[in-house]
Amino acid sequence: MEIFAEQLVFKKSDWKDNLFKYGSIVMAVLIVVSMFLSLFNTDLSILILPIAVAVVYFTYWFVTSMYTEFEYAITEGELDIDRITAKKKRTRIITADCRDMVDFGEYKSDVNIRGTKRIDVSSGDKSADLFFFVYDTKKSGRVMVVFEPDDRIKSVLKKYVPRSLYTWK
Repeated sequence: MEIFAEQLVFKKSDWKDNLFKYGSIVMAVLIVVSMFLSLFNTDLSILILPIAVAVVYFTYWFVTSMYTEFEYAITEGELDIDRITAKKKRTRIITADCRDMVDFGEYKSDVNIRGTKRIDVSSGDKSADLFFFVYDTKKSGRVMVVFEPDDRIKSVLKKYVPRSLYTWK
């Protein structure tokens, strides 16, 4: 019987994300308004409408591309983590065999493993129950992944992660 579990985690916007989103919207509005105000004062008035449409389109594309969610999927001991951008584009971030994990446990802010590349695929919520795992890759070397599994994902992970590594309840 195949064991499968999946979970979607929405990345919360922090102040930097909001600054970029709202700042780009304000800039686009200012550009479009100034272009339309100069519509009758210039010889290039034929170009103003296509440029204004392009500014609005690229602002929309930029703002919607900042909406990110992560999908955790476990199938027969293989953990796949994908980034979904604007509910359209899916990018595989990690594929790891749970049996080959080097370290696994609850993540605290003081967890720091030397010589590892850190990848955060959690929601960004400070009060969330975070976990981490470390595994070796051929391409990047040793990687530590911080993620936010729910109870179903944890119960499936418990079946595949080596018993010497897991310490959660």
